[in-house]
Amino acid sequence: MKKFTVLLFVMLASISIKAQEANPNEKLEAESNKWVTEMNQAVTLSETEQKQIYDIDLAKRIKFAEFRKENAGNQPVIKEKVTELNKAAFAQMKKIVGDDRWKMWNEYRKAQKANK
Repeated sequence: MKKFTVLLFVMLASISIKAQEANPNEKLEAESNKWVTEMNQAVTLSETEQKQIYDIDLAKRIKFAEFRKENAGNQPVIKEKVTELNKAAFAQMKKIVGDDRWKMWNEYRKAQKANK
């Protein structure tokens, strides 16, 4: 019985340790991937464009998370920084996809918000 208890404890400890090794940015990567997939459906992106948009969006989301963590509870500062980071990221994305497709993307997003 003691061996079983010790074995069970070791198994639970190893599961706990393994869970802590998971990629901390996994959720952010999934969100960026969803963004690129949705954008690709709306305006059709090349593989290169998809990769570039993904990289920009992921970097933006990581910066958001870090800034929110550093400034927890200070909503006005967070809102200002998020707006600043969004403008910079969206300007880069606009350069990649071009004005026409960027307008199509914005119209698509407005339609999606209106449907909710």
